[in-house]
Amino acid sequence: AQQYKAFEAEENRKKQEQQEIDSLDQMDAQKYKAVAKQMEAERKKQEQEDMSLEQQMAQKYKAFEEEQKRKKLQEQEDLSLEQQMAQQYKAFAAQQEQKQAEPDKSAALDEADAML
Repeated sequence: AQQYKAFEAEENRKKQEQQEIDSLDQMDAQKYKAVAKQMEAERKKQEQEDMSLEQQMAQKYKAFEEEQKRKKLQEQEDLSLEQQMAQQYKAFAAQQEQKQAEPDKSAALDEADAML
């Protein structure tokens, strides 16, 4: 009977030990799941931040390109205006030369008339 009680006590001790081990394993598994869940959440957050940064950079680059296009168009407009003004000045200068030449012609004609 004592051997049976000792055997039973040993079996109970083994069962209790196994229950403690199972309990610890379960706690470890829960901790592992919690850590894995947290790491996944951090990874997703980082991906979102990276995407956000990429979007910001893309927007900045697009704005830069738009500004470059605008500057180029402005330069073309300025150049076109300068060309127009140069043409107008040339036309004005030619007109002035013609006006100055006309009085000389008129004076020469008057002089010729006076001689006759």
